[in-house]
Amino acid sequence: MAGDNCPQFSALLREARREAGLTQEKLAERAGISERAISDLERGINRAPRRDTLDLLVRALDLPTGQRQRWEFARRALAHRGVTEAVAAVSRPLAIATAPLFGRERELGILGRLLAEAVAGSGRPVLISGEAGIGKTALADDLARRAVESGALVLVGHCYDLTMTPPYGPWLEISEQYHAGGGRPVVPDVLRRGTGIGDLTRQGALFDIARAFFTAVTRRTPAVLILEDLHWADPASLDLLRYLARQMQHEPILIVGTYRSDEVTAQHPLSPLLPALVREAGAERIELRHLGSDDVRELVDGRYGLPAPDASRLAAYVIDRTEGNPLYIREVLRTLEEESLLRLDVGRWSLAELDRAVVPTLIQQVIAGRAARLSQEARDLLSVAAVIGQYVPIELWRTVTDVSEDELLGTVDLAVAAKFMDVTSDGRAARFVHALVREALYEQVVPTRRRRWHRLVGEQLIAERPLDADAVAYHFQQAGDERAVDWLVQAGERANRTYAWQTAGQRFTAAAKLMEHDSTRARDRGWLLYRVGRMLRLSRPSAGVEYLQEAEHVGQTIGDPVLAAYALADRGLTRCWGGEPLRGVEELAAGVAALDRLPADHLSREPSIAVWIADSLRSNGQPVPEEVGQPDSSASRNVRRSTLGLWMVLVGRHAEGIEMVEACRDELGTRTQLTEAEAGLFADAYFGLGIGYAELGRSEDAKRAFSSARETYRGYDHHDLVGTVTLQQLWLVTYPYESSDHARRRWLVDESEAALSRGSGAHDLGTSPTIVSSLPLPFLDGAWDEVGQAIDAGRALDVTPFREYAMVVRAWVAWAQGDAELAWRPVRQLLPDGVATEFGSIVFGPAVELQRLAVMLNLDRDDLEQASAWLTMYERWLDWSGAVRRQAEARLLRSRYAHATGNVESAREDARAALRHATAPTQPLALLAAHRLLAVLDTETGRLGDADEHVRESLALADACAAPFERALTLLAAAELRLAGGRGDEARDLATQVKTICEPLGARPTLDRADAFLARAAVSLG
Repeated sequence: MAGDNCPQFSALLREARREAGLTQEKLAERAGISERAISDLERGINRAPRRDTLDLLVRALDLPTGQRQRWEFARRALAHRGVTEAVAAVSRPLAIATAPLFGRERELGILGRLLAEAVAGSGRPVLISGEAGIGKTALADDLARRAVESGALVLVGHCYDLTMTPPYGPWLEISEQYHAGGGRPVVPDVLRRGTGIGDLTRQGALFDIARAFFTAVTRRTPAVLILEDLHWADPASLDLLRYLARQMQHEPILIVGTYRSDEVTAQHPLSPLLPALVREAGAERIELRHLGSDDVRELVDGRYGLPAPDASRLAAYVIDRTEGNPLYIREVLRTLEEESLLRLDVGRWSLAELDRAVVPTLIQQVIAGRAARLSQEARDLLSVAAVIGQYVPIELWRTVTDVSEDELLGTVDLAVAAKFMDVTSDGRAARFVHALVREALYEQVVPTRRRRWHRLVGEQLIAERPLDADAVAYHFQQAGDERAVDWLVQAGERANRTYAWQTAGQRFTAAAKLMEHDSTRARDRGWLLYRVGRMLRLSRPSAGVEYLQEAEHVGQTIGDPVLAAYALADRGLTRCWGGEPLRGVEELAAGVAALDRLPADHLSREPSIAVWIADSLRSNGQPVPEEVGQPDSSASRNVRRSTLGLWMVLVGRHAEGIEMVEACRDELGTRTQLTEAEAGLFADAYFGLGIGYAELGRSEDAKRAFSSARETYRGYDHHDLVGTVTLQQLWLVTYPYESSDHARRRWLVDESEAALSRGSGAHDLGTSPTIVSSLPLPFLDGAWDEVGQAIDAGRALDVTPFREYAMVVRAWVAWAQGDAELAWRPVRQLLPDGVATEFGSIVFGPAVELQRLAVMLNLDRDDLEQASAWLTMYERWLDWSGAVRRQAEARLLRSRYAHATGNVESAREDARAALRHATAPTQPLALLAAHRLLAVLDTETGRLGDADEHVRESLALADACAAPFERALTLLAAAELRLAGGRGDEARDLATQVKTICEPLGARPTLDRADAFLARAAVSLG
């Protein structure tokens, strides 16, 4: 029969006759053929009509001209039914183990429930269906394992190809597996192969014996019967299945049948049985679908434990080539392992490039067997279709092969019947039903012929509209045609415009590789390498550094100082993004110096370079915002100078960096419009000012600078940096200075997530920094489980500062939950030299946060010497940087240290200094902590009135900031104050509130303190 997209001739005929208002008799009279022929054709029990019969029917029904091709298509599909039946003979399950179960939670749940019901004495059948390789046997095997574990008897019978399965074959196989003993009955002779089954004179007798036998078995133990591949079952076996399913519903037996749904046509003997089993025995039907991308990723993660970018790449490759078929997934992964593209070295898996992977041999054999049943002419045409691709436009196919329409449609008929292809509903194209089918046919084409077909397809595609540069590039590349280079570049440009940086990088890399031995295009190759390296700075910075290093080498070799200078500068920038800011800033500075030595008009000479270095993603040359307007051709600026200033600020060299970016801002501030490259300079300048001003305590100036940076980046579609700027504003301005502004917090999170999501093409799959954009909110709000989930995903990030922010938040949550080892981990990782870590070797904000945490961790374990060393480091880094806003935290740390040494008055003096620093400029969370610490110290020194005032202020701030953990800590300080004031009942109530807040958070140290306080209060109050 034809595939789903091929209309059945019988249905077309019946529909058209009824629409014409004709009976079969009347149509037969009009067409001049017998009424019996019409009846047989409509019931689908006749062979396909001849072409002259089709012409008679078309004329009799007065069909429009356009309808005839559709009828001819259906006629041919019916004519090749014999091909379909022959193909079915090689479509039996492959003799390999099935893939592990992933993505089958719902189905496993259903089977678990049915097994429990059967064991309890209420069995009913379950039917598991799906295409070949979809995992039916794997699911049944899992059920069998669980059944055995529950004490049930499991018996399995297989059906084979219709020509090989004897009557009652699966049932006889079940009886052969069965062993009597333990009080179980002996198998009756009639159920033994080769004994008495042929002597029975009626089927009913056999059914009664079978029912009595299985009932006796289940009286001793629950049973699970699995019948595999029912689409190949003989009718007698199906009859016995129906009988037992209906008669044994109240016995502890579960009957499981598996079958290929795509093999069961309306004429198949299993087809009428399926609804009967549901109606008569309450059968449960489970239709297995293809695994989704998440399921494949789970399988890849569970089996190989690859780094996230490689796991994403492998999962995408597998899902693309298997469409989620578990058997095909298994074979693809097996082949990758055999080809050493997936390698296990010293206990760890690694993944190579996948461009040389081949179709698994086993799948090739299956498909080759199907293809062998077609004519040589049909195989040749299908080979061309395989060269064209997964989706094959009929007109393109015909043009390339230069065959008649009738000949090509005949091949399409055969391909549909052989289940190689489907046809789109509009009839304009065919597509291979599976990527592996196409690849297997492709592998059978002789390479020299392959190259010729690819060249012809590429040339034809150039004339197609809309033009697909990727397709043209692919075919020319496979043909070894030198035109592939320019088409790859064009395809990369298109990908770049849509922010698909990874795809763009792949196209440019392929083009550069083809240019490798062409000295006449060395400069083009160098700039492509530069562009790839720059694109990778946010996703795979280490790889980006290598590309930029090679680009610089090319520039130096061919005497192109512009290429060499930009490659050097951006190599430094990429090192910064990759977590090497110390070396990165050094190289970036050297690159800026090299750029200063270039002619002033070097960018205006080659406008395309200006676009590349600015990462402009605009496709049609529209200008950046009005505030950034007309280019001034009389001057050209060093467009990496503000980038250098930005990174100086990021690593804590605030004075130098701010001076540099302010100069850039002032120089450009008088202009009405800028070039795209200068717009990047302008945006980086404001970005750097936002960070620097925030650290210097100038929060309003920082907000304005961040806003200007955001709008400028947005003006040339750099969404990733729009999101990054917004994220920095959230962390450096809103979190410390506006923590009580809930609406502002939420708006910035949403803005950051939206921009980072839109710019996710700049990152490897699965590593978008949107996962860290909202971390401050759940951390502050007390949704710490969300923090953990986000950070688990964020660990895959390889980009500064996203990685560092994720690690800092995780560390503070771990500290609050009492997991000191987990809290220390990022301190050791990001500050590997401890207190000797060199200033500027890590982004300043996360660095000092981890230093502050290290002080707290050492105080917790009473290591005053180390606490002092980390505190000294923290204060030294603040002095070096000139940071203002962190001075409150520094004095709070100094106060806690003094308190730990027993110097309460010194601690109180430092705490009051912290209060002053947190007031100007206002920092709600720092104020909250300062008031709380003063409340503790004043309570200890008997200043209960002052302590009470500080508690009130701290609680008010905790409520204003919606910070439950901060409130819990303050309530604990308040409980100590109430107990000291003789108000024990209030103290106990406050401590109880602390526990109510902290238990869902898992804040173990605070819970322990609350318990200790309650015990102490109980003793104190007698």
